[in-house]
Amino acid sequence: MHEVVYWDPDERFIYADTGKTNSKMHNVRQFYNGHQYDSGFEAKYAMRLDYLLKAGEIKSWIPHKLLDLFVSGHRIGTYRIDFVVTHNDGSLEYVEVKGMESAYWRQKWKIFEIDYNARFPDAKLTVVKQRKKSYRRKRRGFKKH
Repeated sequence: MHEVVYWDPDERFIYADTGKTNSKMHNVRQFYNGHQYDSGFEAKYAMRLDYLLKAGEIKSWIPHKLLDLFVSGHRIGTYRIDFVVTHNDGSLEYVEVKGMESAYWRQKWKIFEIDYNARFPDAKLTVVKQRKKSYRRKRRGFKKH
């Protein structure tokens, strides 16, 4: 099973906006530290991992690692995980950063989860979801007396 973490990035950082929105989720690809990320939220999470690395809380991290998926011993495809984090004790954590989930992603994540829990039971799988901002709608109209 995987862990779901909600994260609200309040750190500020400067990143380059490529201006391209070719995805169905309308996210804009961002650059941080010389690497291109699929969204600003993902780039901010990379910045958070850099802070943890400099603080000595993690050993290393790798962005956008391509992993093979196996079912019944047969390779059925690949999955590109957002981050692979190596902790100080040597344990691995696979981190997927999501703003919005699609049905296709949920299906592929389930295959990834089953495969990696069977092959690497000590590895931790984490989904980081973007906290939704709540906006209040102002009521318009007449007040009832």
